[in-house]
Amino acid sequence: MLTGDTYKLWFAPVCACALDSNSIILEVSNDFCEVWLKDNYLSLLQDVISIAAGRSLQVKFKVAAAGAVATISNKDTARRPSRPNRFLSASAATTN
Repeated sequence: MLTGDTYKLWFAPVCACALDSNSIILEVSNDFCEVWLKDNYLSLLQDVISIAAGRSLQVKFKVAAAGAVATISNKDTARRPSRPNRFLSASAATTN
């Protein structure tokens, strides 16, 4: 189970910045965050995103440019997740 502090530190800053029919790209603030999430939470992220999307998606990461604001670029607008962080928060908090 994730604690509130763990969510705030590792998941709240993550932004879905691109989605296509096979994958979702999550933007993180730096290289360390990317490695930490891959090493410690990739399986959880894949499970939660699959539930939210209703299909299996490959999870990819992108490190944000300094000072950049993430925007979603989506070729598959009919299936774009709205507010993925809210879903991640609720689902991840209940996962052991």
